[in-house]
Amino acid sequence: MSALVYFFFSKEHKGAFGGVATFGIWILMIGFGASFGFTVMARISLFINRMQDTKAWGLEAFNATGTANPNYGSSFQVVFWLFVLFIAGYIVYEIMNHLKSKAQAS
Repeated sequence: MSALVYFFFSKEHKGAFGGVATFGIWILMIGFGASFGFTVMARISLFINRMQDTKAWGLEAFNATGTANPNYGSSFQVVFWLFVLFIAGYIVYEIMNHLKSKAQAS
């Protein structure tokens, strides 16, 4: 109720009414802060789980003798080519920035 009192703008927030409105502000801040905190913690939990899956995926790619498991070759190829594309994109980005700065200097 005090949070709703804060949004009642027909009466000036003074005296006891102002105190209840101030308490309402605090209730809103605590509620929104807790909601945001729960959201952040859920995202961190999902990220940790994803990293654990990635680690298990990497360990499953090799058998007990340390040789590569042929069933996981295509997965490593995908990661390799994504890395190559990232590096190529970064090189193209740097070349474009260099050409742009050279054109502006002229």
